[in-house]
Amino acid sequence: MAGDGKPLKRVKLNDDYGGIYLSFTQNELRKLKLALSLIDHKLSGYGVGISKITVCDALCSKSFSAATCDCEVFCKPCIKNDGSVSVPEGYNLSGIFQYGFDMLESYIASQEYIPQRKGVRLALAKLLMFLSDKGSTEKALSHVPVDVTLAEWTVIVAHHLLSKLTIGSHYVLDRVCKGKCKDMMCTCGCRERLTGQCGDTTLGVPSYWYRRTDIMMDVPVTTLATEESETPVGEGHSSPTEMKPSQSLPASKEHIRAETIIHSFLQKKYHPELDNFLIPTIAMSRTHVAVCMYDCENDVFLETPLLNLFQGKFLKEATVVTLWLALNFKYCCSGVPDEIMDTAFKADFFKQVGPVLENYFSDVTAPCDYRPKHEWLVVPKFGKVKGKVDNVNQIYRPPK
Repeated sequence: MAGDGKPLKRVKLNDDYGGIYLSFTQNELRKLKLALSLIDHKLSGYGVGISKITVCDALCSKSFSAATCDCEVFCKPCIKNDGSVSVPEGYNLSGIFQYGFDMLESYIASQEYIPQRKGVRLALAKLLMFLSDKGSTEKALSHVPVDVTLAEWTVIVAHHLLSKLTIGSHYVLDRVCKGKCKDMMCTCGCRERLTGQCGDTTLGVPSYWYRRTDIMMDVPVTTLATEESETPVGEGHSSPTEMKPSQSLPASKEHIRAETIIHSFLQKKYHPELDNFLIPTIAMSRTHVAVCMYDCENDVFLETPLLNLFQGKFLKEATVVTLWLALNFKYCCSGVPDEIMDTAFKADFFKQVGPVLENYFSDVTAPCDYRPKHEWLVVPKFGKVKGKVDNVNQIYRPPK
């Protein structure tokens, strides 16, 4: 199990931030315990629902941002006074991130608990360090001006929030952010040097779904523009560096779903050694977070409701822990739990793509050189037309 640990005296901490395990205050410990209790209760708003794809265009060459991926949520019959109705059924995040929950609960029970595996040990240390110094991130995010562009917000949230919750702290920003990162410094004005870089963040299946993601870590993160900025870039539209970050997440998360599905196939191809392939993708606005997960082996799709990023002026600990669980899924995610598998409520992506399913397994790649060929760009192979053409509208018929 990913959360297995040993007492402090049995582990050589070296430079693995070992001091944080014993210096984490009792006050912060109480807040962490409260956050876990919220996440472990599906009625608190931190559960997940099971989704089935009813309509999608995964057989077409489409950018995620233009993808269609409509879903219906698994419901259970509920007897009420006016008759039987169906209500959406939620499931606890603790059953999906069991390794991560076991790790945190063991640490809360005894601060001498230190995970034995180095990766797990570092992941836990990064969360404790973030929670101990959460105020610095809150200060950086609170000073972001109202007119910040989407590219600037992407840099800020990657540097001050997401990178501090992962082991390596490295990330790749979509190259449209490069113009905003002068000398690779954070765009919030703190003058801190970025721990990531700008580059190619494309992923997908070249002949089908593909797109650049805004932040590429172990998990792709999409920062969302305001509704008026979500139209395609072109004449009369804002460029990505001028778009504004959304104050909330859109009701339709179709492009996030498409990206989530692709990312599961990508991890399956490049990391077949993983315990499971229930792989998350994160969507962020200035005020909310959502996590979607897809398992390309079991064809199961899960998604959270909108989670508040802030509680007043402070980052909400339960949402921070949820982000940490998703970002460190390699150490925290235990896969699709039996209670969800027992519903037999599949995503039906396999049915939607039918005969090209194998292409999703074999052709998915990152970076992804998609460059789709549209029908109207294909040149007929009729050979050269000799002589002058008097009527350009006349249909050319090749000689038999």
